[in-house]
Amino acid sequence: MTVPSADTNWSELEDINGATTPAVLLDEYLEYVGGAVRARMAHEHTWTTGQGNADSEGRHIPGSVGAVDINDTATITAASSEPTGAICYDTDKQALQIGNGTNYFPMAGAHAFHVKRASDADQALVADAFADIQFDDEDFDYGDNFDKTTYKWTAPVTGVVIMVCQIKYITIKDGDRMGVALVENDGATDTLIRRQRFRVGGQGSQSIFAAWIVPVTANYTYRIQGFRDEVASGDEVEGTSKDTFWGGAYLFGTVSA
Repeated sequence: MTVPSADTNWSELEDINGATTPAVLLDEYLEYVGGAVRARMAHEHTWTTGQGNADSEGRHIPGSVGAVDINDTATITAASSEPTGAICYDTDKQALQIGNGTNYFPMAGAHAFHVKRASDADQALVADAFADIQFDDEDFDYGDNFDKTTYKWTAPVTGVVIMVCQIKYITIKDGDRMGVALVENDGATDTLIRRQRFRVGGQGSQSIFAAWIVPVTANYTYRIQGFRDEVASGDEVEGTSKDTFWGGAYLFGTVSA
């Protein structure tokens, strides 16, 4: 308990044995705490050259590596030696990224894309062979990594991505086999990394859906292929269909700290 003493600047703390020890009053203790806080804030992170410190570009959080950078893609891409754990929000890509000690890599949901078939013409396939599905329209493509002319998505960074796709096949016959595949290209060689096939019952049209969690490598391209073992006519993948689409987003990027 606290026992007042004759000295107005001090009080005494009494332990259970009756011994007393001088204790600094509350105002002096608070001054000590304030000094510790000011010392900690002196370690506030500062941006690297070229990033700027304007309120519109960034916010600072006390701590040796705590920082939030709000900026455009070009400025964030040019950043280097970003502290591990520093966070940025890309206003162009509308995505959060995190520093890995060298630069920024995507957090969950970054570089998301969603594309679809928009052409009025149905796409023809070759019997018993996989062929690229022609996704020629975008719902969104944060980071501008999808090419509507080659139907390929380029991974901006190494990481793990969740992908979903669906293909609507038409003019099918009872017993036809259909399939969908994800193909990776390192700039020279195609590699089949995911595939799904099944045999259908009935006639008319059928949709095949697939969802994968896949590791991707920076600057590799990825594309979706469709498969039919029998082609009854030239129109095999329906055009202008909400049933034929492909999308993905990062679960996380690879970091080495």
